This record gives sequence, C-alpha cells and structure tokens, in this order.
Amino acid sequence: MNDLDAVSKARKDDVQHIMRLVSIYDRTVLEIGCGTGRITFPLAEIARKITAIDIDIKAIEDARKRNRFENVTFLVGNIETTQLGQKFDVILSTWMGYVYLNDIPKVISNISSHLKDDGVFLLCSGSPIDEYNHIVDLLVEDNIKSISFYEKLENQLSTHFEFEKHILDGELAFSKFDEVIDRFRTELKTEHEVVMEPHHEHQLEDHFAPKDSLVIGWDSLAYLCKKR
Repeated sequence: MNDLDAVSKARKDDVQHIMRLVSIYDRTVLEIGCGTGRITFPLAEIARKITAIDIDIKAIEDARKRNRFENVTFLVGNIETTQLGQKFDVILSTWMGYVYLNDIPKVISNISSHLKDDGVFLLCSGSPIDEYNHIVDLLVEDNIKSISFYEKLENQLSTHFEFEKHILDGELAFSKFDEVIDRFRTELKTEHEVVMEPHHEHQLEDHFAPKDSLVIGWDSLAYLCKKR
C-alpha cells in the first residue's frame, strides 16, 4: 500500500466510523479541526450544510481552493472563542488537539452553546490504552494522552452532556521499519517537542521484535454526547 492508498483508506475508515455513530444525512454540521477537509468533503455529499473551522490559516486556504461543494463553508476559528451565531444538528471533532492546549471547560461550554437541544456532539480521539499510544508512552515520559487526562475530560464533558463511549478499531500498517521510525519521529516532534534519539529507535525495535508484521493497533475513543 503506497502513501496515497493509506490516506484514502484512513479517510474511508474514519467516515464509516462517523456514520456508524451519528446520522449526517440532510443535517447541519459543525466540524471542529477540519484541517484541509479530509473528512469534510466526503460528508458534504450527504449533509445539508457543513461549517468547517480550523485554527490553521494555511489549512483553511488549501481547503477553500479544493472545495467544490456549495453547502460547505470553511472558516478560520478557535473553538474556545469562536461565536458563529447559529446552532447545529451535529457537531463533529475527529481530532482533539485543541483540547490538550486550551481551557477545556471553556471549549466544552462553547461547543454546547452551538448545539441544538436535540443535537449530537461526536468527539473522537486516539484511545489512551491502544497499542499506538502504548508505544508513545514508551518514547515519551509524560504522555499527555494519559488515562488521567481522559478522566478529567470526561468530568468536564459531564457538566454539559450525557455521553456514551465507543471504541472504534483501526490499524496502521507499514511496509518497512524505516516507515515506523519516520512516523514516530514526526509524532515526537510535533506532538511532544521531543527529538528522536537512538535509544528511542531501540525501544521501537524491542516492541516489534516479537511480532511477525509491522502493524500497529490504533483504536479511537469516541464520545457520543447529547445535551443534558
């Protein structure tokens, strides 16, 4: 599988996971952390209207250039402070990075204020107990995606929402070990500001030594939230 095939498969899997948990058909959707529209564009084919926001100006510019859907609007915005003046049937976030860096109660309160009373908020993130994050724990002494973090997040969610938790199974497959190194070198640098050292590579080698393939389980922990 080449890089483009891997991206296409990941996009398809993510959309299927979303559709298993919440109906998008003919609904108004707010997508938080949309990036360049990886999830936005497939969902635009069935949603009534999507407002997609991201704090990354360049990502939004790229998404706007590629947008061919009249029912999609891309906006630069920070969900901690953005006020859109409307409420949505579905609020969707498949990437939780903004939660790690900002005022969690303020973020959740603002999301709640944009959701209709009978609407659904779907929040997805990598599970703190899956294999991928286990590997990150091996490489990073203080992994922010810890179980204690998720307990805190759930307490904050419960102030505005009732929610169900779902585990969505997935995996990453690599054709050679160098690809594994590149993947986690990027993870350490971008997510944890850690430079990969030789001992990190040895830790990865030890992890894969008993396995017969370069496949990593990457489960997603999804919170399906409804207003209290």
